Amino acid sequence: MIAESGLSEWLSWLQQAQNQQGFVISRDKAQLQTLFMEGEAAYLVGKAAQLTTLQEVMGVEAVGVVPLPSGAPLLGVDLLMIHQQANEEEQRLGLTFAEFLTDIENQLYFIEQANQIPVNINVDITPFPAIDGFVQQLEFVTVLSNRIEMQPVFQWGELVYEQVFENGIDPIDAVADFANTVDVTNGLDVVEVVMPEGAECVDEGKLALWHSWSEPEAVAWQQVIADFVVLCPNIEITTTFVEPAVFTAALTETLEVGSSVPPPDFFIGTHNRLGSYLEANLVRDIASLTDSSELTAYVPKAVAGFSLGDQLYGLPSSMNFPVLYYRSDKIVETATTFDNLLDQANDGVRVGMNASFTELLWGASAFGCGVCASAEYFDDQNVLSLSATELAEWGAWLKTAKVTGQFIFDDDEEMLATLFIDGKIDYLVAGSQLLNTFQAQLGRANVGVTVLPNGPDNQLSTPTMQVSGFLFFLRATEKQTELALRFARFATQQDSQTFLMQAANFVPTNNLAVISADDPTIRNFTDAIERTVLRLSDEEIARIAAEESFIPIFDGLATSANEGN
Repeated sequence: MIAESGLSEWLSWLQQAQNQQGFVISRDKAQLQTLFMEGEAAYLVGKAAQLTTLQEVMGVEAVGVVPLPSGAPLLGVDLLMIHQQANEEEQRLGLTFAEFLTDIENQLYFIEQANQIPVNINVDITPFPAIDGFVQQLEFVTVLSNRIEMQPVFQWGELVYEQVFENGIDPIDAVADFANTVDVTNGLDVVEVVMPEGAECVDEGKLALWHSWSEPEAVAWQQVIADFVVLCPNIEITTTFVEPAVFTAALTETLEVGSSVPPPDFFIGTHNRLGSYLEANLVRDIASLTDSSELTAYVPKAVAGFSLGDQLYGLPSSMNFPVLYYRSDKIVETATTFDNLLDQANDGVRVGMNASFTELLWGASAFGCGVCASAEYFDDQNVLSLSATELAEWGAWLKTAKVTGQFIFDDDEEMLATLFIDGKIDYLVAGSQLLNTFQAQLGRANVGVTVLPNGPDNQLSTPTMQVSGFLFFLRATEKQTELALRFARFATQQDSQTFLMQAANFVPTNNLAVISADDPTIRNFTDAIERTVLRLSDEEIARIAAEESFIPIFDGLATSANEGN
């Protein structure tokens, strides 16, 4: 099956880009490469095979390589294969030669001589920044199946692009025709084309949605609901605000015998509380009600947050993770490393950080904590893998920072936000949910956002990401769940996600949300996504926080807002 919704949205985005000045979309690869080499194009989406030519013409230093903004390109792999009729000795020799070609020394030789991307993960690619760009992309690639059914996809794949860009066919219709052509070629029955969300909507019913949106968020969401009702006039959606601190308890209360509180059909929850929702029998698995193809439109990490094995419990709607806020009216050059941050602090700049132990873990990855970088805090036996040794260097840096008198460490996020607004701190490590407040109080021009600093050896900080999304109440009927899913799909499609991003600063989970070039703040958030790891569950966080050996590392960090004045 072709991922029709994701492909049609991608083609729609390309159509919009094609009509904007500065984009050249063409199937003539030679023309695109020439434009890039002649300086007529600043960016080129290309393959590793082009790197040598580009470097020879332009110079090694003039060609940079970074991963694609989003999406998962197709992975091509060159293989050494042994003929099926080879005898045992020939097979042994073939394997020996293959091992020789893929050892560290020869993989380095292939990089130096031909810019080949290494398959040996032990090869040090630090001296080859362009190769490193390709290797980073490997985290987000699609490995195609070798099944014979894939042949029609490549045979007819060019057709869908030709239909859209040269013949002006609507992307939805072009993709539907393409999918049917592939299915017919593979001997499958052609199914009725599913209309886009909201088109010819004949469903009817009432839906109850619970949430914890702030006021500006709720205003934006009400507009999305209104847009949905225009398309589906016979579906009524009522929303109920519930305080985050009592959300799970309020949901559980609806299950009690004789409860006077009507339960929701679906609600906005976070992935780190999924364990609590499941334990309380609050959410249902929607894997059987969704097609895996529709999930390709979302940021993979966001989908992973609501997945457990083959089970899927939610559709992601937004993401939240810490970044480095700064006062644009005060900071001229932002700190990119922890050493930069200390230098600026010694020059009088003030910095705020949440002093909660689990909220400070993000920095340990930049100081050699491998477990923190991968977020694999527990082994296969659910035993804690994190040790005090891995946190020691990060803890020492934090205490050095405190000695400057310019760092405010406190677990009161509201107080830290107020200090930032009042101009008493110039940097603040905080999540995207505060952006609306800061911009409303200070004005967009005075609020800057950048990624968290790197460590001493330029190691990346890896903040933890919290995913919010639509979860579906276990006791809702099948019909109610399907209606709720219809709205959830509408609310997380390209247009809705783009609107929510523009109106309320939601960090979008849909890969195809259109980010305006005039909005670098949101772009900085989306650029930081690849650095993140999924936040642990509330239960796991509690286990780590209770580990006594960690207490001395961060003991005594908490400071008063007046310290250092």
